[in-house]
Amino acid sequence: MNGIRLTGADAQDKRKVAEFIRAVNSLNERIDYLKTWKKQAILRNLREAGFSGAEDIDLAAYLQAFGGDNLSKLLASLPLWSFFAAKYSPPKDWKTAVPAAVYYTSEKEIRCVFYALVVRKQALEGKYKGGLEGYLKRHGGQYNDEIAVICYMSPEWGPQVTDLEANGLESSKDFIILIDDRYGPPFFHKGFEPYPFDVSWLRGYYHEGGIMVSLVS
Repeated sequence: MNGIRLTGADAQDKRKVAEFIRAVNSLNERIDYLKTWKKQAILRNLREAGFSGAEDIDLAAYLQAFGGDNLSKLLASLPLWSFFAAKYSPPKDWKTAVPAAVYYTSEKEIRCVFYALVVRKQALEGKYKGGLEGYLKRHGGQYNDEIAVICYMSPEWGPQVTDLEANGLESSKDFIILIDDRYGPPFFHKGFEPYPFDVSWLRGYYHEGGIMVSLVS
């Protein structure tokens, strides 16, 4: 579900087992760090709204304090990614801090599960403000030399799509939304069965409960 897996064959490779352990430990650590963020953010927001954080808070008063744009302003005052950037180091070749979710894969294919937003790297470099780096810094995800991918467990890509379109990228031409069970759950299909894309620049196939996608050269 989180893109971390160890196949039976890989379990015989000590290096891949070690990589798997590091990835799982990193995931658990980031979950704990997110809990820490939650506590700090709530206390900060309560203080900014005039509550001490120690007393019981009336629901109506709470909703009134955080109505309209107030909540957005409070969240902006303590950015989540800045919080993570203080804990997790960005890639050494990048000058700016990036969310911990960003990582590069040297493989041509990227595994997609549930709902996925797939964007052509060339389109990002040519149209998006800040290029690929700017996009990843803002939205996270994984990428290779040709595409960038973000996977979601539910349809939560609205802000990302709005941002892409605001930068001049076009749906179908530059990016697509991939729903892995559009043609039935992946495990209903045989392994390596081709996935029927609506665009000509992507190809993919069903594999291990997901869809492996790559750019058509």
